[in-house]
Amino acid sequence: MHFGLIGKSIDYSFSKAYFTEKFKQAKLDYSYVNCDLDQITQFPDLLESKEWTGFNVTIPYKEQILPFVHHLSPEVQSIGAANVIAVCKQKLYAYNTDYLGFRQDLLELLSAERPEKALILGSGGASKAVIYALQQMSIKTQVVGRTALASKWNYEQASARLADFQLVVNCSPLGTFPHINDMPALKLSDDLKGKFFYDLIYNPSETRLLKEARLRGAHTRNGQGMLILQAEASWDIWTKP
Repeated sequence: MHFGLIGKSIDYSFSKAYFTEKFKQAKLDYSYVNCDLDQITQFPDLLESKEWTGFNVTIPYKEQILPFVHHLSPEVQSIGAANVIAVCKQKLYAYNTDYLGFRQDLLELLSAERPEKALILGSGGASKAVIYALQQMSIKTQVVGRTALASKWNYEQASARLADFQLVVNCSPLGTFPHINDMPALKLSDDLKGKFFYDLIYNPSETRLLKEARLRGAHTRNGQGMLILQAEASWDIWTKP
């Protein structure tokens, strides 16, 4: 069986190493490769290159992949983004396991706490899965981006209202290796005790955002746990009867 990760500039990716080791431990003669595409229009050619069983999808193609698939799961229809593709009888089926991994990992961070409101930094495909998970948990969300729109704050607005939010989730790529000194333009107050900061980035293990929040007293967590949980959910989809 052949599996792959669809994305752009993905040499750093967790998925290839994770699944290669998983196959090795289970003594499975399967392959998992990085499919680095300059444009999503290259995807049909990739499909013809070998007989695939499934793909993971990462930045920037979680939304762009949808026109190429035949069936969308109910979650993908609601979220508008997919991170898993299953191939069955030459048909492509799109799923989203990001929201499952995020929700489960976030619950471990929160323990018995349940924030009322969350700031979501970034507005790409990953943020849509996070918002979907938070809505299921009855947590209200406010998206933040570089430019303010009717439903989106800019960072100046978000910084002024930070005290109103108990949870901050970074869904942007700012701070990812090798640009480890970057961070979203959110101005942090000196005292963040009682607040929770979750960063989907896992490389580095502590982004500058998480470090600054931790030093101010916040509870923090990176995206490593979410990655493992969504990967295992992907495997369940690919191998279900």
